[in-house]
Amino acid sequence: MVLAWGMRRGVSVVPKSIHRDRIEENVRSVACELTERDMGELQALGDARRRYNNPSQSWGVELFRGLEDSDGKHGHAD
Repeated sequence: MVLAWGMRRGVSVVPKSIHRDRIEENVRSVACELTERDMGELQALGDARRRYNNPSQSWGVELFRGLEDSDGKHGHAD
């Protein structure tokens, strides 16, 4: 459902797996239909954005300097 949610929002989603069952599940996400109510309920869960894949440390380069706080939350321009 998360892939369907991302696609419905117009976000590029790039799932990765080497396991056949997960790849098949990812393909089936195209058929998952979320209603406006579903989308509203998901949106109501919160709007904090987080970056879960930040390779800065392992690459030795600060890729996202100034874009998020120490908890990984994106800053918001007020």
